[in-house]
Amino acid sequence: MTCKLCRGNKGLCDSHVLPEFVWKPIYDQKHRIEEVTSLHKQMRILQKGLRERLLCPDCEQYLNDNYEKYFVDVWYEKGLAPTNMAQDCVCVSGLDYARFKLFNLSILWRAGVSTLEQFKEVSLGKHEEILRSMIQNRDPGPEHQYGILAYALTSPQTGEVCQEIVTAPTRTYFQDSHVGYDFIFGGFLWRYLVNQETARYFLRLLFKPSGKLLIIRLNIDEYKPIMSMMKNRINKGWEEEE
Repeated sequence: MTCKLCRGNKGLCDSHVLPEFVWKPIYDQKHRIEEVTSLHKQMRILQKGLRERLLCPDCEQYLNDNYEKYFVDVWYEKGLAPTNMAQDCVCVSGLDYARFKLFNLSILWRAGVSTLEQFKEVSLGKHEEILRSMIQNRDPGPEHQYGILAYALTSPQTGEVCQEIVTAPTRTYFQDSHVGYDFIFGGFLWRYLVNQETARYFLRLLFKPSGKLLIIRLNIDEYKPIMSMMKNRINKGWEEEE
């Protein structure tokens, strides 16, 4: 089978589309996940995060060594990710622009090449090959090329970041035009803008080559897709009780 990243004909790993560490906060005591997505009303129990045969062992290791380990180190282990947002926005600095951005772009790209139902909203078209080349060549591009916005999903009462949510990605729109995709993991909504012209409207808010990331507070009850999922979950519970 052909590896999606290097295009080599090699044995493929059972690859995570989203890395294993994004699922850890939502595992129960039996190492299971209750899946709730914007694409399905019905919930199902997963033993682990979503997997698919996408990458050869070398490319799996490449992504882990160059991008995933770095993200885990700075965002979680060094505590740069805020756990509480008392202000409307905070600025995180000192990030490695290339590695941090390419980690996020690898998430977008993997979702785009996945055939799993949960990622069907991500349709990259011409962007799939561009992103593949950028990831493989360690090229993060300028800030407006696949620009990244970050929103901390918070409790409206306490400002605490809600880390135990992972959702299927959804398309995002600006002035009725499709401009990118929203991913939620680790307590944050990551918005990846595939439309470069639209990204320029948000230039002040985009992740910067200087390593500065502006994080905007977004109360969880203000993000409609999550509220819709919560409603579906409640309705499902009522159906099971009847």
